[in-house]
Amino acid sequence: MKNENILRVFLGGDVFGPVGMRCVRSLLPAFIEKESVDFTIINGENASSGIGVSEEDARLILAAGADAITGGNHTFEKRDYWTALSSMPELLRPANYPPDAGLPGKGVAVFEKKGFAFAVINLQGREDMTAIDCPFHCADAALAALATESGAGGALVFVDFHAESNQEK
Repeated sequence: MKNENILRVFLGGDVFGPVGMRCVRSLLPAFIEKESVDFTIINGENASSGIGVSEEDARLILAAGADAITGGNHTFEKRDYWTALSSMPELLRPANYPPDAGLPGKGVAVFEKKGFAFAVINLQGREDMTAIDCPFHCADAALAALATESGAGGALVFVDFHAESNQEK
């Protein structure tokens, strides 16, 4: 029996390649149902053949029950996947890419579900990766913006921090 006073959020990933996609498609729906998960965030940045996430794979992840899909350092490696970042509001990319880089998509989004606002911030580390804007300064700016955004001030905030270095994490 589900306790109505508990909100259950699942953060999963990295979904990697065809095997990861098969697992998401076959296991995630039953897991969400069995565990009474209210909101699901999946890191899909390696879902499509181990590099990035295609629109087709993103749609399959969403159909399996994900509410948001986050990215990481492989998000922009395949240009033919970039259109999904602009057309799918559930698909996020690291927010700390420089704003003047002209890259599609967004790194912060607020989702309404079951009477709650869920804010998801997607950030990428810099150690042992291509240097981009500071994830910690970006997080501070995103949190400040969420605090003043209409409807997002009381949102539950979740951060997917995609990084290589344990020190940075």
